[in-house]
Amino acid sequence: MTPEAFRSEIPEAKLKDLQRRLGEVNWPLDVENEDWGYGTHGAYLRELVDYWRDGFDWRAQEQAMNAYE
Repeated sequence: MTPEAFRSEIPEAKLKDLQRRLGEVNWPLDVENEDWGYGTHGAYLRELVDYWRDGFDWRAQEQAMNAYE
């Protein structure tokens, strides 16, 4: 199998849609789950979603990936 070059080019509309959907999450009640026994801890997941929505620089990551030839 021969590797093929590719470029990551995420349309701006897709990123805006993702931001919108991440902002509209209907969070469930956070049960006592400090030990993660019931799955992902709600507060941690909210922080992660906030980062993906507002902190992650999609264009910088895209540029870094596209730097390889």
